[in-house]
Amino acid sequence: MSKSDVNELRKMQNELLDQLVTNVDELDRIIERQLQSREGFYNYSVRNILLADKQLFMRTGKTTELLAGYNAWKEHGRFVRKGQKSLKILAPRIYKKEDEETGEIEEILYFVKVNVWDLSMTDGDPMEESMVVNRGTITFQDILERSPIKIKMSNKQLTRGSTDGLSIKISSWIPDDQKVAVFFHEYMHYLCHFNDKGKKLSTGVKELMAEAGSYYLCRYCNVTNMESAAYIRNWNKENAVEDLKGHGAQIISTCDKIIKEMKLHDFLVAEE
Repeated sequence: MSKSDVNELRKMQNELLDQLVTNVDELDRIIERQLQSREGFYNYSVRNILLADKQLFMRTGKTTELLAGYNAWKEHGRFVRKGQKSLKILAPRIYKKEDEETGEIEEILYFVKVNVWDLSMTDGDPMEESMVVNRGTITFQDILERSPIKIKMSNKQLTRGSTDGLSIKISSWIPDDQKVAVFFHEYMHYLCHFNDKGKKLSTGVKELMAEAGSYYLCRYCNVTNMESAAYIRNWNKENAVEDLKGHGAQIISTCDKIIKEMKLHDFLVAEE
């Protein structure tokens, strides 16, 4: 596998992420797709689902349902059909290098190309129809308890939320579910827009990044926020999302950071 192959896949990932964060319907589908899991199957990242979807769609006009490697399918009693070309995704690897002078071990992250196949490309034992879809029941109290940044409630604030880069202020008069969405919006601002690079962005790009992130995190936690959907669609109508190009990867990676940092996966509960 050549370095150019990996670079090409990385480039495709970033382009697809840019498109994803400005397409509400597709964002819905990808998040639902990521939260779908079956016992014994690996839950692939948004980036890799996008890569696999793109490749399969170009061949068949359909997107993926369930991904696994060749041997993983065999373990589940299914076999890749003859002639089915694999889908290429990227897997992170760590290379440990010892400094000759200090003896310290440096960990270097790199990516390798991995072959996977979709359920539609296999035959064999029937799969159970019911997916185990993880759902959360997050409350604003959970946000207050897990927030890495101080939250201040205000009875006087006219805007729903704001941040000065030190704390987040949220209006007391809005419903609790809306407070969850507002927190995610402001926390996206806090993480993305108070550094030298973030400060240079236009207000429109900052707001769209924050709302796209809030929408993603709300959907992850099963909080319906149609205001976000309308907001993003309105930006699309104005063609202002052109300036957002290049920021898709940052939005998704920041959301991933928040999910891990606040352990939002705790709120994903399998349905009975």
